[in-house]
Amino acid sequence: MPNPEKFEIELEPKIETEEEKNKEKEILWDKKAQEIEEIRDREDQPIDEKIKEVIIALQLLDINTEGSCEGHDKKEGAAAPWVDVVASGQPKNRFIGQEEVFQRVAEKYNVLAEDLRENKDYEEWLNEAINEASDNGETEEYKEWREINEVLQDKTENILKEFYQFQDISMENRFVIIPIAEGGFRIVCGEKDYQLTEIDRKEMSEAEKKAFRKRLTQNQETMKKFGNFLKGRII
Repeated sequence: MPNPEKFEIELEPKIETEEEKNKEKEILWDKKAQEIEEIRDREDQPIDEKIKEVIIALQLLDINTEGSCEGHDKKEGAAAPWVDVVASGQPKNRFIGQEEVFQRVAEKYNVLAEDLRENKDYEEWLNEAINEASDNGETEEYKEWREINEVLQDKTENILKEFYQFQDISMENRFVIIPIAEGGFRIVCGEKDYQLTEIDRKEMSEAEKKAFRKRLTQNQETMKKFGNFLKGRII
């Protein structure tokens, strides 16, 4: 089997020799890894260990990530590993006249427009505002941002095709790409288990739980292989 070609990442123009290029790539990897170490989610938790290399590599390839999970066997955690890819520079407003609509709905329920966006208790009112604003259609700026996400998805799909050329991955443990309605997409490893709900896992027999944990380990191993593949193509 032939060795895969290296991915190109942006280096300093002055670097010329292969040794200098490789050293610079290692420096860039370590720098990005340090950035990833410092990221915290809303619950002040770091990025899951078993998915870090994938995050580092995707970001170095200019595939912006926003959210991830290595998968957990707890009933309240994601049942399969996933990574969200969302282009940077997402416009604040998706729809034409959105600010005016949100302000009108907020005043209707005597709340602040910003609280309408962020407070989970106001979800029903937020959906009302979104539904009304959506009648106006998306702004040109938002459409352009969507197109950038489509380019990132094509790029990711091509990388996954190359990955499968060099890794023997069963269909059950392969990646699927799930579009995100607002824009962007989610890379999921193990679609079958990703669809499991908390109730599904709660009602599992002991034998089913054992089989699920085995699949989760396999999916996590596939994600690890993907991370190693990406790192090997970059450095």
